Amino acid sequence: EVLSPYQAGLLWCRNDEETSGWNGILTSLMENYPYLSEADIDARVAGEVALVESRLELTPAHASIISPVIAQEERTRCEYFNKCKLAIGEVQQLIEQKNNGSEMIDALSRAMVNHDIFLYHDSFFGGTRWSVIMDNADMVKYTEWWIDSKYDEFSPSRISNRWDDVLEYWPETWPSPTLNFYIPEMCPDVIAYSYGLEVDVSGPNEGQPDCYINIYDLAFYAKNWLDCNDPRNPACDWPF
Repeated sequence: EVLSPYQAGLLWCRNDEETSGWNGILTSLMENYPYLSEADIDARVAGEVALVESRLELTPAHASIISPVIAQEERTRCEYFNKCKLAIGEVQQLIEQKNNGSEMIDALSRAMVNHDIFLYHDSFFGGTRWSVIMDNADMVKYTEWWIDSKYDEFSPSRISNRWDDVLEYWPETWPSPTLNFYIPEMCPDVIAYSYGLEVDVSGPNEGQPDCYINIYDLAFYAKNWLDCNDPRNPACDWPF
């Protein structure tokens, strides 16, 4: 509603020669990655299947369920990458022609839709890949993989910075800057944000909670069994 079709084409798909030093949002997709041949796609499919099988240490039974889905997801992803790349090429040709009409709208729409579908099939942590892995793999290994791959993207510091940006530009939107919607990803974060279990009082390091109720907690309670600090009882610890 704000940009003309030609301006929108520049925003998304033009290179810095026409835009005073900045590339279009999708330009790197066009310039940095080649169109995929069938052999390229087959190689990527094989690589993705090998990656998920090794990273999650899949049993043969689980691999027989997960691997075909990963293969199909990667093949679909590659097909839509090629469709997106072709559409971006159309947009760039129309930009050279200074096209400001329906042809630009159609080409740019194809580029953006195909790009969104490509992204949907892109990650092991979303879409159909995520659902089949969640149902058929070791969740500890999957969570470790997620943390290795995505922790920086969803880290407390990044979320905090985003929160500060919101408060700076829209302070009236939030009643208090102390509101916290952070979902911890690792045990130290659980403890730091006071989400710990009530009787998780110890772990391998004595006196430090470890997000499990287990023998360490029992040993801690046993060690301190019958201790007291009742001020009315002279037999209890004093001062406290």
